[in-house]
Amino acid sequence: MLVYGCIEKMPLPATINEDVEFAAGDTTYLIMNPIWDSSYGFSAPVEISIAPDGHIFVADSAARAVFVLKQDGAVLSEFNDLRNLHNNTGEPFAPIDVDVDQKMNIFMIDGSHRVYRWNQLWRQNEIKEVMTGATFVNIASGEEVSVSAGTADWYVKLHGGEWQM
Repeated sequence: MLVYGCIEKMPLPATINEDVEFAAGDTTYLIMNPIWDSSYGFSAPVEISIAPDGHIFVADSAARAVFVLKQDGAVLSEFNDLRNLHNNTGEPFAPIDVDVDQKMNIFMIDGSHRVYRWNQLWRQNEIKEVMTGATFVNIASGEEVSVSAGTADWYVKLHGGEWQM
């Protein structure tokens, strides 16, 4: 048997003593102050994510919401659109996970094999839709080609004289 690891390994005990608590050593639990409880609107928080800007995103499946807090516990009201969540067909969904990238895109899943994305800047500027691709038609031949936005083929078709969208 070959065992390979890239971190410091802890020696396994020779005997098992059931009265001893065992911990990994890299986890510390601290009591938060203020204590974040139902007074914040939480019903059943299931996931937490810290954004690059330090904001704390809490997915709450029972509340059908993602709550956004500052590190001092203050709730950020400019993210209230993330409460009472609905998908693009108007059906409510309950987030079970949340993550935030460097561009402050907030990604949520609800267990339905779909990923939802929300962006504060888009909301502030009332951007309703984003083009992710288009069908280009060759002017000479009439050939139609579907191309994903941002690809090399997209730029060739978009800036070339022989294709139109």
